[in-house]
Amino acid sequence: PAGLILLITFTTYCLALYRHSREKPYTLQVEFDKSLNRKSSFWLDLVLVIAGLVGLVIGSKSLVWGAENIAVYLGIPELIVGLILTAIGTSLPELATTVAAARKGQTDLILGNVIGSNLSNLCAVLGVTACITPIDINPDLLHRDFPVMVAFSLVLLPVMRIGMKVTRWEGAALLLSYIVYVISLAVF
Repeated sequence: PAGLILLITFTTYCLALYRHSREKPYTLQVEFDKSLNRKSSFWLDLVLVIAGLVGLVIGSKSLVWGAENIAVYLGIPELIVGLILTAIGTSLPELATTVAAARKGQTDLILGNVIGSNLSNLCAVLGVTACITPIDINPDLLHRDFPVMVAFSLVLLPVMRIGMKVTRWEGAALLLSYIVYVISLAVF
């Protein structure tokens, strides 16, 4: 039931976003059309999507397999490997997207990607997984890591509201905070 609730929450959120976007149309299509350097081809785009999906499946299986082996080899809990290696590995495509968007000055895309990926991970990924198989909650996750995630989210809100932007210094402070968190996982 919890997985289904998460999926319903995510679906409701997506529908609300869609409805909001219909009320306030944005010029994304115009910007997208301007940014294309080549003429679009349906078949080429379809092949690229299929190749990307195949790459994702192979990459995700390799990531899980490698992370499990590293955990066993180093004798550290899989939770720690998941919080560090797997999390960073799955965030690399998001990092590439946000860096590309930053170079183009597309700040809405950056924030939409960060917030949207977190919401989809929390609701859709956990929801689908919980519908397939129950997820046992590790007490460390509940008492140590979940509060850290909530704290980072709460810190980000005033950071974004002050001047309505995230400065380089604030970004560096967030990155340093994450590094301290990762080091604390490795040490303690």
